[in-house]
Amino acid sequence: MTNFCTDCGNALNDEARFCTNCGIQVIDDTSDTDSKPKINKKSVTPETASDDLFDRFATIHDLKDKEHDKFYKENVTKAALNVTSKIEQIKIDALLESAPELNEQKHIFITYIKSSLYAGALGGYEIFLAAWEHEGRPLDKFKSKPINEKLLDDWIDAVDKEYDKHIDGISDEAKGIILRYSKFRMEGIEENHKEELEALPHATFEMIEQALSSSIIWGYFIGIVESKYRYKTSTQKKL
Repeated sequence: MTNFCTDCGNALNDEARFCTNCGIQVIDDTSDTDSKPKINKKSVTPETASDDLFDRFATIHDLKDKEHDKFYKENVTKAALNVTSKIEQIKIDALLESAPELNEQKHIFITYIKSSLYAGALGGYEIFLAAWEHEGRPLDKFKSKPINEKLLDDWIDAVDKEYDKHIDGISDEAKGIILRYSKFRMEGIEENHKEELEALPHATFEMIEQALSSSIIWGYFIGIVESKYRYKTSTQKKL
């Protein structure tokens, strides 16, 4: 029996986890995709990140106004930003489905979670850009720029079929920044919506924390799949 995407109506394979047309997740967010190993916190800590790499990430992340627009115009593809938006959509939809009590919360709280998920995905992508440049590779040199559908398909494969390989390929330094940024984003939710979080079951708190953490990792994966469209230097090191 053929399944169809509930968002766009696209025909799906029986074992599909994502719609190949619109990118929305078509299984519950508590499936294998999110239960796969993330980062081994016993061997990697936020302090694992080098100051140089973290400073480069912070420089990219903190760009404002014209400098921000200029950097993104020169170094970021529209396809990458499109996937970032898909991550926010996938994660918030899955959260609201798996934790229906969130639907009873104030709109401003849900909006803040959504914005945190988007910022998490974008931050994960920026961590990749910082790591890429940290290795001496040019950010603004593309062999070709990917179209939206192709990069989305590549990203879906990275998350769905090659998750462990890509996790293992991330350097300990970059993993340290991912953990550090995840902690920063979660602290932002706790600081701005402490009362709402305290009223939720602990399991729901953990779901939010997990969704935020995985959105950052998924954002890093955008950079990984986009990297095949970029020129590399002669010195290749593991990111």
